[in-house]
Amino acid sequence: EHQNHQLSSSFEGYDVICLLEVVEHVTDVHSVLSSVRSLLKPNTGRLFVSTMNRTVKSNLLAIVGAEYIMGYLPPGTHDWNQFRSPAEIQQLMDEAGLEQVNVNGMVLTKPPLCGQWDWKLDPSDVDVNWIGTYKVKSEDIPQQS
Repeated sequence: EHQNHQLSSSFEGYDVICLLEVVEHVTDVHSVLSSVRSLLKPNTGRLFVSTMNRTVKSNLLAIVGAEYIMGYLPPGTHDWNQFRSPAEIQQLMDEAGLEQVNVNGMVLTKPPLCGQWDWKLDPSDVDVNWIGTYKVKSEDIPQQS
């Protein structure tokens, strides 16, 4: 349920907002991003978004592997059709008045055996899990006189 909250007139926005592993579970991503944009500090605020890319590799690793074979997540946690590529998120960001700063893949460095998860950021591998940084579009920031 969405509620509007009155913020004080001195509120400039948040420095950081994180939507980590959220957008693949949301039906109206555009609405969420538009709401987040209105809460982000115009000049210096940053939005971090992580999600799963919609690729065959992500289906095999994140759904078949993590949910059904390894049991890390309950079966049915993810719907592959709700996964979003960096390009799809960028289009939604553009529509919401946000621009991309950076995108990196979140890549496992070795199989997650015995509950140990080792990750690295890799800008060239966004095939499964990825994270992006976004900010309010420069042209949308009011200029001070």
